[in-house]
Amino acid sequence: MFEMLVVALDGSDLSARAVPIAAAIARATHTGVRLVGIARNDGEQAWMYDHVHDAARLVTAIQPPVVDVFVEDDPADALLKLADERRNILCFASHDHVKPVASVLHSVGSHIIEHATHPFLSVGKNADVEALGSDVVVALDGVSDPDALLSTAASWARRLGSSLRIATVYEPVPTDVRRPEHFTRSHGPANDPDLYLEGIRAGVETSELPGGVEVVAIPDPVSVAAGLAQHLEDRPAFLLVVGQRVGAHIGPGVLRELLRTATLPVLVADRRT
Repeated sequence: MFEMLVVALDGSDLSARAVPIAAAIARATHTGVRLVGIARNDGEQAWMYDHVHDAARLVTAIQPPVVDVFVEDDPADALLKLADERRNILCFASHDHVKPVASVLHSVGSHIIEHATHPFLSVGKNADVEALGSDVVVALDGVSDPDALLSTAASWARRLGSSLRIATVYEPVPTDVRRPEHFTRSHGPANDPDLYLEGIRAGVETSELPGGVEVVAIPDPVSVAAGLAQHLEDRPAFLLVVGQRVGAHIGPGVLRELLRTATLPVLVADRRT
C-alpha cells in the first residue's frame, strides 16, 4: 500500500479537480499529499509555481501537502517515473481521449492511462467530494481471474474501514437452448451472475472488513460502462476499483466512459500484461 498521494497538476481546471478528491482519500487513509506541477519550459515555471501553491490551499489533509514544481519537456514520462516508486500512488484528472485525439492534444492523462504499469487513481470532469459514498466497489467482468483485483480492493476497504461491494455487469439474455445453465453474453459471467458472485464472496476473507462484503449483479443490455455508471449514480461509493489489461476486466473504452460520468475516483489496478 502507498504512503504518499502524488497529485499531478498542469494548470487546467480539470487537473485541479483531483485535488479535493486526493485530500479526501488522504484524510481517510492517513497518508500524505504531494502536489506536483510540471512546467514544459522555464517560461512556465513561475506561473506553475503559483498555480500549485494555490491548489495547496484546497488541501485539508491531516498534514500540509508537499509542493514540487519541475521543468520537463515530457510531463507524462516524468509522472510515470514518480508512479513507479512503490511508496507513491499517482492521482490525476483525465478525459482519457482516444489515441489519435490524445496525440493531437498532448494529453498527459491519456498517456499515463495507456502506459502506467502500477496502480493509479484517476478522476473525471464530474468528480465531486460531496457526492462520495462510503464503501469500496470492485467491478469484475465474470470471466478473468479476480484474485489480484479482489486483493487490492479488499486492502483499500480495510484501510478505509469501509465495506466492500463486489459488482458484475451482465447482459440479460435467455439461457442457451442446449445448455440450460449456460449464457452466451457480450459481457458478464457465462453462468448465473448471482451464483458467480456468491462463489466470489465465499472466497473473500471478511474478518478484517468491518463493513462486511456485499455482492451486486447489475443487468444492462448496453454495456459495462452504462451499467456501472447507473449503479453508482443510484448507490454512490467512495472508490471504484477496476482492472485494465488487454482482454481482461475492462477495456480502455469502459474506463473512458466511466471518467466522463463518475463523480468518484477510479482506482485502476492489476496492470499486469
